Amino acid sequence: MAIIVFARGTQEGRDLFHLWHDELAEKVKLGKGPWKDREERYRILWDGIACWPYLNHNYKTLKNLGMNVVTSTYPKSWTVTYETGDIEGMAKAYSMNVYPNRNLNYDVENMVSLARKFQLDGIVFHSNRSCKLMDFRQYELQRRIYEGCGVPSVIFDGDQTDPRLFSEAQYETRMQALAEMMEESKGKKGRD
Repeated sequence: MAIIVFARGTQEGRDLFHLWHDELAEKVKLGKGPWKDREERYRILWDGIACWPYLNHNYKTLKNLGMNVVTSTYPKSWTVTYETGDIEGMAKAYSMNVYPNRNLNYDVENMVSLARKFQLDGIVFHSNRSCKLMDFRQYELQRRIYEGCGVPSVIFDGDQTDPRLFSEAQYETRMQALAEMMEESKGKKGRD
């Protein structure tokens, strides 16, 4: 995320993303997962911004459970495309790029589509206390996505910057619960 924020639109940022793309494409071609010392057990989507003060803790928790974040709804929120000097295009781009500016049906369809495209096993919703506009929708999103494609999910409480609003124990418990739900779901798919 830091690269896309600080190097956005620069040649260095572009070069780095191309290098990263090539590295990941080679791993996929060789059938390798993201880690040298751990097997990918589950493919998940992360909804919302990261908890920056706990990024290391959260990454290690997911890694220890074999959960690989393969897609997210958050980065697309910052894909703002319009022509220079086109004030109407700019207004439309900024008003339509972030999830809360679209209706709930769009979000459900988008996430169900991502679940299928990336062959997701689960979804993690970060209920970010600094972004109330996103929080209130998550429980309904969670319900509709499960109905739409059967992908289990969990919601955990946190904040993008305030460490007082995050509990390591709650996060770990929710991720363990998600692992159990995904394992059960994989078992059901295997029996079908």
